[in-house]
Amino acid sequence: MNSKRRYFGEKKVSIIYIIAVIIVVSILTTSDNKTNIEIVTTTANEIKTLKNEKTDFNQPTEMLLDVPYINQIESYPTGCESVSAVMALQYLGIDITVDEFIDNHLKMAQTPYCDNPQGDCFGFSPWEFYIGDPYTDEGFGCFAPVIEEALLDILDKNQYEVKELYNIPVSQLCSDYIAKEIPVIFWATMYMSDNISQIYWYDVNTNEKIDWVQPMHCMLLVGYDEEYYYFNDPLTEKNQKYTKDETENAYKAMYSQAIAIVKK
Repeated sequence: MNSKRRYFGEKKVSIIYIIAVIIVVSILTTSDNKTNIEIVTTTANEIKTLKNEKTDFNQPTEMLLDVPYINQIESYPTGCESVSAVMALQYLGIDITVDEFIDNHLKMAQTPYCDNPQGDCFGFSPWEFYIGDPYTDEGFGCFAPVIEEALLDILDKNQYEVKELYNIPVSQLCSDYIAKEIPVIFWATMYMSDNISQIYWYDVNTNEKIDWVQPMHCMLLVGYDEEYYYFNDPLTEKNQKYTKDETENAYKAMYSQAIAIVKK
């Protein structure tokens, strides 16, 4: 009788022990599952946050802005910088003509002169003035600071920022501006030519040597795709396409300079 009691007592203890183990395992499993769920939830939130942070980098693979086009050939044969600037302004809805831009806002200086055919030539800096007359074939041109100054004279500084840009790859100009529907005033060679030459003169104010690369040109960058960059080219047509390689090379030849007008 005592043996049976001891047997059933031990069996009861064993059953209780097994039940206790099952309960502990269940608790641990539940706890682990809960922990895993929390980890997955946190990871999902983190992924969602990363996606939101990277939204700006998911630019379209192609873009083409519809910008008003002006051809320079008849009225402004050497006025490509002013024509490109006015196209950008008209895209913003600003009512201005190329004549108004040149006559009222563009700083101009005379073309370089030489003491004699074999002597040194002297003139003003294209970084400070438009050299010559953009209404004629004898004009030279100007660089980004001159156009920036003219734009600042026109635009409301509380509404717009004029960004003078240097040494920025064309692909980055597209991601930073074209993808955000902002055209870019862009210096390169005519027709993206790699057949370039240089002349020089000395600055009448500083006596520094000024190198002038030709054929210099300015146009408006308005689009891109996988193979080409697109421009409102004042010498040719609206949405003129050039290959990416030839564009990069022509841009570098003209000191990799550009201007963007950004709304504040």
